[in-house]
Amino acid sequence: SMTMTAVPQLPFHRALQDPGLADLYVHLLREGAAVAAAGADPVEFLDLPGMFPVRSYLAASHAEAVAMVRERGLQMELAGSRNVITSMLRDLQTGRRLELDAIHSFLVTEGDRLGVAVPYNRTCLDLLLALDTSRSRGAAQTVG
Repeated sequence: SMTMTAVPQLPFHRALQDPGLADLYVHLLREGAAVAAAGADPVEFLDLPGMFPVRSYLAASHAEAVAMVRERGLQMELAGSRNVITSMLRDLQTGRRLELDAIHSFLVTEGDRLGVAVPYNRTCLDLLLALDTSRSRGAAQTVG
């Protein structure tokens, strides 16, 4: 979810409502679930109150899950949750390094180790690494 807000620099509710970004979210979620399922420790996916209904998203068809994600974004907006900024977007806005190791890097590494394909997470990691590197270079060039 961080990539889908950081790269286009959108608040969370707007990213969720965007058809392409909602589609990306579902792909990322399903890849993460596949990596978790392939691991040694069983993972139970739940629909917890106040949280994203992960179990429901995973049980639905892809198109249904995308529609559910978009609806979640609309409900956030209608409830007044218009200022939700992910930590990765905040890092971009404030010039801090991106938290890539804890999210996409971990999933890509684990996917490789477990033999689970994670092309969406890998692409997001590559994009974010390039973005982070170019910002670091740009800052170094303006300082020096």
